[in-house]
Amino acid sequence: MAGAAIVTLLAFTGCAAAPAPADTSLPGADATPSAGPTVATSPEPPTVTVNEVQGEACAGLRSISNSAPADGVERILGEGLPGDAVYVSGYALPELRDTGATEYAAGDALVNEDGTPASYVVASGDTLYGISERFCVQFPMYLEWINSVRRNGAWDWTTGEDGPFEIFPGDTLNLDAHTITSVGDERGVVYSHQSNFYIPPQR
Repeated sequence: MAGAAIVTLLAFTGCAAAPAPADTSLPGADATPSAGPTVATSPEPPTVTVNEVQGEACAGLRSISNSAPADGVERILGEGLPGDAVYVSGYALPELRDTGATEYAAGDALVNEDGTPASYVVASGDTLYGISERFCVQFPMYLEWINSVRRNGAWDWTTGEDGPFEIFPGDTLNLDAHTITSVGDERGVVYSHQSNFYIPPQR
């Protein structure tokens, strides 16, 4: 009887008795009150990255590979010359294409008569990987190989060490495996390093 009187008194004063705790033994029971209905959000639409765009632009091009190149495909990095006893097949020369300036490859490109990339002038903010992506070079070290004669810091096949391949605004990077000995400079200086691996005939 006394309990009924207390409930009546709370009702008159505008207060309500505290709710009984939830029975957490029941499936789906929650001891904490819900913060309200949740609003389902739609997933963000997929964004097309620069790599994907360039991937489409580079589709169908031959990439550098360590598998034996097919007959008639020029090679690089083999030891000796074709026909020599010490000749090793090396890597197939990749096909390059200029996919256009990007944030990390904003410099100017020169092309050969057939429209293939010949050389590239480094711009401020460029990176080796950015330049590689712009010209469909899937293996950035390839750019070090074809610039190892007239620039410093490329892979040293004598010591087996890879030096820092630094690029500077205004540098000319060679992009053609047939002009390794005639195109390229580093800060305006042209070096004459001896290549100790097979390079294609030069022009």
